[in-house]
Amino acid sequence: MANVFFSAIELMRSMGVFDFFVPFILVFTIIYGVLEKTEVFGKKRHDINSMIALSMALMFAITGWAVRATQNFLPWVGLLAIVIISFLMLTAMFWPKLSDLQSNKAIKYGGVITVLIIFILVILYYTGLLNTLFSTAASASAETVTEAIAVIITLALFIGGIAIVVFSKESSSGGTNE
Repeated sequence: MANVFFSAIELMRSMGVFDFFVPFILVFTIIYGVLEKTEVFGKKRHDINSMIALSMALMFAITGWAVRATQNFLPWVGLLAIVIISFLMLTAMFWPKLSDLQSNKAIKYGGVITVLIIFILVILYYTGLLNTLFSTAASASAETVTEAIAVIITLALFIGGIAIVVFSKESSSGGTNE
């Protein structure tokens, strides 16, 4: 039975579903969601938001290095998300009132900074730049550096989008979270 699923995944891979369609849908969804949440072009402007998201997602999906960087980066994001959710579940077992913990701004922003540092270290490790930074003989190839720069730019855009959503929510609701 499992062989059927592997065959189906291999068929989708050979058709290019993971090289074009999945990155396209992912980028479209993220950009559309950020535009809808921030209401940059006005309230209820689904038409403009969808056209911008469509254009950006198409440009992203046809850019080979961006898709490869995303394909290399997202498994690490998934792994990190599993670790964070597991940590939160274990914390909730021993600290039942997580709302007390969330109300402390120092802990809240400290957690965000910690996650960002972990993201950056994982990217640097995965791309080989961490070894390059700490080794005496810098032997990174041009392709490795280019991929690392692509991943860092993608991460910066992703974090920027999240920051826009988070800070626009705080400023529009008077500084309190709903």
